[in-house]
Amino acid sequence: MRRGVLAGLGLALVITGGASGGGRPPLVAGAYTYELNGGRSHVDLVAFAGVHGARGTLSFQGTFVDMGGSVTCLTVRGSDAWVAGVIEWGDDVGLDGWMVRVTDHGARDRAVTFIEDLGLATAWCEGASTAYDADYLQPVVAGWLIVR
Repeated sequence: MRRGVLAGLGLALVITGGASGGGRPPLVAGAYTYELNGGRSHVDLVAFAGVHGARGTLSFQGTFVDMGGSVTCLTVRGSDAWVAGVIEWGDDVGLDGWMVRVTDHGARDRAVTFIEDLGLATAWCEGASTAYDADYLQPVVAGWLIVR
């Protein structure tokens, strides 16, 4: 198994977490930048609960990789979100999936993106794993982020 951590170092057709506050469907949206290992990464992300499952898109521009694709998994728990999807364009990285982990805490928003095998990215998203949080979740240094 290979894992490429972006920025110097990612989604399945499942939505978990149910409707968020006020009965609204889960939503993650943002245009934000974070730094990791001396490199900057910019992410444009929209992920939402559609009638037929998770929908949306990701565009990632990193220090070493540019790529993007469709959202296939979305899990929202409070102000924390896990998103995963399939790589559909960009640099050939030898893997077919991506996963994004974000937290919406106002001025303390944090984010990280991974390139991963789509099956593993989906399992990570569905299970709302926090395994990478301590080592990789980075402060958002510019832009905006919404998790609801």
